[in-house]
Amino acid sequence: QELKYLIYGFHASLPVQAFCRFWIHGLICQVRSGYMQPQETPFTASGRAMEYMSYDMWDNPQIVHIKEQKLHSKSLNKENVMKRILFIFSLFLTMTGSVCTLSAQLQLDWDLVIENVNGSFIGMRLDVENNTDQEWTYTFNSAPATFYSIDGQIHTGMLLPMTLPYSLGAGESDSFEMHYYGYLTPGEHLVQAHLNIAIEDDYLSVGEPEIVVVEEVLPIPSGDGSEPARVPIDFYWRNSLYQCIYTPADYGYQPGTLIGFSIYNQFDDYPYNNFIAQQIQMHMGNTTLSDLSEGWSPINDILPQFDGIMDFPAGNNEIHFELMFPINLSGYNNIRMMMFRPMHSAYQYTSDPFLADECHHTMALQYYSDAIIIDPNNPPELMESHFCERKPLTTFYIIPNGDPVSVEEEIVPSPIVGIHAQPNPFSGGCELKLTKPLQSLGTLKVYDIKGRMIRKLEPSCSDTYFWDGKDYRGKDCPTGLYIYKADIGAGGIAGRMIKL
Repeated sequence: QELKYLIYGFHASLPVQAFCRFWIHGLICQVRSGYMQPQETPFTASGRAMEYMSYDMWDNPQIVHIKEQKLHSKSLNKENVMKRILFIFSLFLTMTGSVCTLSAQLQLDWDLVIENVNGSFIGMRLDVENNTDQEWTYTFNSAPATFYSIDGQIHTGMLLPMTLPYSLGAGESDSFEMHYYGYLTPGEHLVQAHLNIAIEDDYLSVGEPEIVVVEEVLPIPSGDGSEPARVPIDFYWRNSLYQCIYTPADYGYQPGTLIGFSIYNQFDDYPYNNFIAQQIQMHMGNTTLSDLSEGWSPINDILPQFDGIMDFPAGNNEIHFELMFPINLSGYNNIRMMMFRPMHSAYQYTSDPFLADECHHTMALQYYSDAIIIDPNNPPELMESHFCERKPLTTFYIIPNGDPVSVEEEIVPSPIVGIHAQPNPFSGGCELKLTKPLQSLGTLKVYDIKGRMIRKLEPSCSDTYFWDGKDYRGKDCPTGLYIYKADIGAGGIAGRMIKL
């Protein structure tokens, strides 16, 4: 029983599996080859059979086949065998610094949660809970601590050569965010979570695998890119701001869900044109505006979609943005996009463009400077020089919902419905009330500023939702900015609220 307990626990920690596999295999061979031969005197007075392992135990991490035969020995006894096993395991667990409690590791509860799926993105979260009365501690040999596999193909990302100590106290829980970016064929895909603990040519699987269903995604280009321009980001200047309106003609009048888009740089292939790790903010959402003739919109009036680091390498490249909050398209609605590059010390020495197309001068605005720090929340007053007459060549990635609508069809406007959050900012709870009651309400989702879904809310009546400021586990969310989104009407409804 002690041997069985050790093997189960040791398979979970696995820092010295290769050596012990060899050592235990040799011990079994000694038993089978005659070093431990059957005699008339059993190991114990009660004559109990000893459990031992077959050769395939490492392919199937369990002790298999209990042999109902009595083992006897003339040179070894049970006490010496167990001492030898305990000594080797204790020695090598100590040498490798693997100080985890084996029984605690076995009882950790792992749960893979799929948060978002589309044709080029999977957002997932690996939850873990320690339901034991002991702290679990483990030192990973490299970072990150968790991986995932899709259809058996493991995606580790870039492994950092650093040790990563990790501990989880008794009764505590934790989460690991993981994201996949890349094209996925329509249909079912199997996703499995893994810990960064090597098992021969594989990694330790944790939690139950999840099946995700990817819908068909249509790539729709907005033009041919025949008019290159320094939009939507002007790297010739140290900071820049850009805003444009995409019309239904730009995305082919295709109804569906916009999940991402790509733009295309065309930089000369020189080392100084490598703009790596650039801080970029991108906001995008539906709009009732037909053009930008009235001037700039503050960036906070548009749904945040990306705020982070993006690479713009030299040469010709596709630069892809995945939307944190997919946009519902009716086939008739306009889309407003704003892109901002904060003040940076690096800038281009030559005027290298992005692929772009000509547009009406009221459909795109651009502002840039080396000296003035641009504030996208307080954009400059509109000047004639801000109209740039260029929109970037954009490929829209849309999950279709029917065929493209006819330009000749009569457009019947949907009822204008909004959501009013009160109070906002709030500390205890926030009531989200529709400006017009609807017969059918969907689920309202709450996201943090990183795009992680925090909570799903069901309507309390025909026009009201309520969020108590807690996540799906019932834990208080930290103070900060949160996004709410409901699939109501043709374009959906989204807004912001601030928790104090």
